[in-house]
Amino acid sequence: MDKNEIITAPITKEDLELITKLKLHLKSKQVDLDYNYFDDWFFYKFLKARKFDINKTYEMLTGYLKWFFEYDGYNSQVYYINIITKYSYSSFLKLIH
Repeated sequence: MDKNEIITAPITKEDLELITKLKLHLKSKQVDLDYNYFDDWFFYKFLKARKFDINKTYEMLTGYLKWFFEYDGYNSQVYYINIITKYSYSSFLKLIH
């Protein structure tokens, strides 16, 4: 299998169920992302990296978001406001502080 096959492999029905569970888990922790920006592939990559364990994926994903927005300074705040709902912006600030 070459690298292009991995990228273009279809997401299965089971994968979509896990993606939905992850999104619900994020919402339950008040991390409400704009799902028009963060597509299923975004979540699938994190799930796959943590062997489809929801709790481990949550930890990795929130760690990634925290890192991304802390180290990009002003640009990340502008970017963040454009992709995250206003309600979740305050939730996210609580998460990273």
